[in-house]
Amino acid sequence: MVRWAALLALIAAPSVNVSAFTIKHSTLTLSNGFRVILAPDRSVPVAAMAMLIPVGARQETKGRSGFAHLFEHLMFDGSAHVKKGQFDKILEGLGAESNASTHMDMTFYYESVPSNALPVAFWLDADRMSELRVFKKNMRNQIEVVKEEKRLSVFNEPYMPLLWVEIQKKIFSNSRNQLKIKTKNKTESFNFLSSRALSLMSLKILFSRVSKTVKPKPTFVFKVSKGVAMVKPSTVVRNCSTE
Repeated sequence: MVRWAALLALIAAPSVNVSAFTIKHSTLTLSNGFRVILAPDRSVPVAAMAMLIPVGARQETKGRSGFAHLFEHLMFDGSAHVKKGQFDKILEGLGAESNASTHMDMTFYYESVPSNALPVAFWLDADRMSELRVFKKNMRNQIEVVKEEKRLSVFNEPYMPLLWVEIQKKIFSNSRNQLKIKTKNKTESFNFLSSRALSLMSLKILFSRVSKTVKPKPTFVFKVSKGVAMVKPSTVVRNCSTE
């Protein structure tokens, strides 16, 4: 009841001047097609970089869901020059952090690093985007991690997650817009985390699906702070990217 009251209060609140939230930024497109948004913020010596891939759960086919989320996990599991487990270790050694999330229409990756370590973040992302390494053992491990996330965030969470799934099923008839769940009595699958599809997955199936759906033009969004105050943000991007 408190939650609904808070929601109603928010809806009834007076409108806010949108211009108050304007963020100064500039844009450019690299020769390799990467679209970049630059938002300088020199208030602290930290640079935040985010990469948005316009591919998510909505691109899944019925009965073959879970690929987008699994692939997000595999992006942290090793590339040509970064061994398994080293991605996070390198960033943590710099006092940085990173994470990612899969949504209906996009997959989102980010790093928050000391501003003088921004080139390292670019290098790590460039390596995994261009030369990701996926092995059967790693894939099986990550499938179990994805299943555990399903149990933790859906089946073990009271009321709201399952309620939201049921609402989606009633609103949308197209399977790509539904967050369906596989249970003992039903054959539907939860669009982000299909246990059955993941269990039957092989490396061949994974890369077949990825090659058909993941053809993104990523966008980097980050704040350039004190550590690179004397350098134009666009110069930093060009110097650190793999054009």
